[in-house]
Amino acid sequence: MQNDPIPQSVSPDGTLRVEFDVQTGRMSHEIYSPRVVSVANGEVLVDLWGTYWDASAQFKEPGTVDLQLRYYPGDKPGFGVKIDARRRTFSFEDAPGEQHPLAKFEKLAERKHKAQKSDPQSRPPEPPHQVLWMLLCALVMFAIIFGTVYLFRSMTRKRLWRGSVSYRKINFGSRARVTEAHVRGATIYPAEQRKKLVNGFIGDRDLPEPGA
Repeated sequence: MQNDPIPQSVSPDGTLRVEFDVQTGRMSHEIYSPRVVSVANGEVLVDLWGTYWDASAQFKEPGTVDLQLRYYPGDKPGFGVKIDARRRTFSFEDAPGEQHPLAKFEKLAERKHKAQKSDPQSRPPEPPHQVLWMLLCALVMFAIIFGTVYLFRSMTRKRLWRGSVSYRKINFGSRARVTEAHVRGATIYPAEQRKKLVNGFIGDRDLPEPGA
């Protein structure tokens, strides 16, 4: 099995090559960490492989490369640098007159990143929690339905012991489920019959007519 080719960019004059180490961050975001190489002798001028620096490269002048750097993840906008291969120096785009040795590239880039102000618009979006939200909604709906059924059954059983005789029945074969009943007291129904009503089921032969 052959390895995938390394993404790279070569300057128009053929003096510089930028090779990218591709990593996968959150939500499958790809991070392109750069390595700047001198084509003539293979010397590595800047190496950010294995880091979370993401970059894009442009060749605007012979012997130089412009990198747009951004540290991942974060809420800072990033910055640009210009690398001069002939002088072995680099400069930040907001201070082009200040040249720094390439040996201090990573250290000064980190310091530049920390000095930047946060930009909320540049923060990568957080992964949506749709599954958790749906589960939470389902649990809330289940709790509401269960609570309603429990309250209805409790109120129905309490009404069995007071009020005038009235009821509705739903037939299930030879038995009927009493869904609503009002029982005045032992003078109307014996204690055993009230127990059957409270349990929710009563035989058709034992179900009295209203006013009995």
